[in-house]
Amino acid sequence: MYLEVFMKVDKRRILELYDDGRGLSISAIRDVLGYSRNTIAKAIRTAKDHDLSMEKLAGMDDGQVSQLLSPPTKPTEYIQPDFEAIQKELDTYPDINLKLCWFEYHSACIQHRVTPYQYSRFCELYASWAKKTNATRRIVHRPGYAMQVDYAGSTGEVVDRVTGEIVKAYYFVATFPHSGKMYVEATPDMKMPSWIGSHARALRFFGGAPRIIVIDNLKTGVRKPDRYGSVISDAYADMARFYDIAIVPARVAYPKAKAQVERTVHIIQTWIIGYLRHQTFFSFADLNEAVAKRVLELNSQVVAGRETSRDELFEQSERMQLRPLPPYDFECAQWRRAKLAQDAHFQLEKQRYSAPYTLIGSELDVRITSTSIEAFRDGQSVCMHRRLTGRIGQYSTKEEHMPEHLRDSSRTWSKEGFVRWAERIGPATVRAIEAICDSRPVVEQAYRSCRGILALAKRKGSGIVERACAQALELSNSPSYTQIRNIAANLEETPMVQHGPEELCRGRLGDGGLIRDPDSYTLRRG
Repeated sequence: MYLEVFMKVDKRRILELYDDGRGLSISAIRDVLGYSRNTIAKAIRTAKDHDLSMEKLAGMDDGQVSQLLSPPTKPTEYIQPDFEAIQKELDTYPDINLKLCWFEYHSACIQHRVTPYQYSRFCELYASWAKKTNATRRIVHRPGYAMQVDYAGSTGEVVDRVTGEIVKAYYFVATFPHSGKMYVEATPDMKMPSWIGSHARALRFFGGAPRIIVIDNLKTGVRKPDRYGSVISDAYADMARFYDIAIVPARVAYPKAKAQVERTVHIIQTWIIGYLRHQTFFSFADLNEAVAKRVLELNSQVVAGRETSRDELFEQSERMQLRPLPPYDFECAQWRRAKLAQDAHFQLEKQRYSAPYTLIGSELDVRITSTSIEAFRDGQSVCMHRRLTGRIGQYSTKEEHMPEHLRDSSRTWSKEGFVRWAERIGPATVRAIEAICDSRPVVEQAYRSCRGILALAKRKGSGIVERACAQALELSNSPSYTQIRNIAANLEETPMVQHGPEELCRGRLGDGGLIRDPDSYTLRRG
């Protein structure tokens, strides 16, 4: 039955089989010819309307029969769309598209009982009209929806007042396509801290956050460019999550994808970079002060072709569309990997931070800012600490990260276990181990130092470590592994004769502090 659309219906054969009602039935004719019941019934009905008997049919050829039973139909008259009005609607309202315009056109035609074009033909006619009238489809941007960012191709200069060294200034540009309002600042490089810092200052300048940020595929922001699924760098992705913004990389080598910021770049290259070319700046603060002044002037100027300035249009239609910003700006972070040791601490920048003991032996992703350290396991935050600075070797330990009881596989990792081990070396080593364990607010913090001392005995010998611990205890009630290691290294380089415990260290404490006898500085060789 679906083939009827593509083949010519043999109406003479239908009438011959029907034979004025004396032949086959409509169902039988359907089985013989394969036509639908409606097609057969229509041919019979049309023949009756024209009083076409079998006798008349015999005296006519196929062309006459077809002309009689299928008179030419009047061509359909379609209502032509008003594409000029449609184009105006598309340019005025950012939330409509061509399909909505066709739907409204189609509804109006049905209401007035006239025949409309179908959507595919409607689009063909629109494309033909646009080509003839040179009316390209202008992209209408949603107010406050997207911010486009890029670096200008041209650079500026900052001169070091002391050395005379010239430092390049790279211009970061951000703009909202709907109003064209721009933000520009100069930075000494295009690295991640500068890139993210410029974003944070731009958002603060505009007073709110858009839904998306359209960026070029520069290496700072995009780790792996791809037309269908670019990979954003970790720090940049963190910033996007902080502001709840989607990062949308533009198509590679396709400047139309971020046309507004490209136009803004051309504007600032002429009216900011070129305008300031004869001025000398001795700091980035001075340069950005001059840039900010020019940006203020450009944003307040009435734009050619419309009656408002960028500032006025931004205030009228975009500011209220932006979402509120967090109370503080995003802080650029660095990422490192660290392994959680048996003492439930990981080391970073020669400082140690605790994490849940259940993750001992696991690799952690650590996010570092200027004030905090946060560790993640499989994308989930497991701990956060204030970043330690200054003296190296400090500990930041949270009690909840420590186990209540050590597991069987690590029973030697306890004060008692280390003391038993130290007893094989000597009493001074035992006292040193006990002093180190007692000096820590959480005993687990001392385990690494204890292991270091006992490992030192394996490398240099128990005798040297015992003597080193004895000397360290004379110097301090709370010796450290570093002290004992340094003393042991000195003993190894300058071997001394064996003395009794009372002569091991002949120094004594006086009112003025630590005082040694002259003989203490005389080497005795055995």
